[in-house]
Amino acid sequence: MFRLKAQWIFTSGLAVSSAVDILTTALLVYFFRRNRTGTGRLNHVLDKLTLYGLETGIYEHISLHIFLLKI
Repeated sequence: MFRLKAQWIFTSGLAVSSAVDILTTALLVYFFRRNRTGTGRLNHVLDKLTLYGLETGIYEHISLHIFLLKI
């Protein structure tokens, strides 16, 4: 009974969490790409951080969608 009445709360929370993950990932990529300089070593580090941010954001987003489908 509780699950039926409170399901919208969990769904809303996960949807907001998913939106925040997308926003955080987009901002990370934006700022890392914007702050690239002409130095090869710093660009390499920023490229790695961008890739790490994208991978982490995508994995979190996919796992949230899988969890949402199971509710």
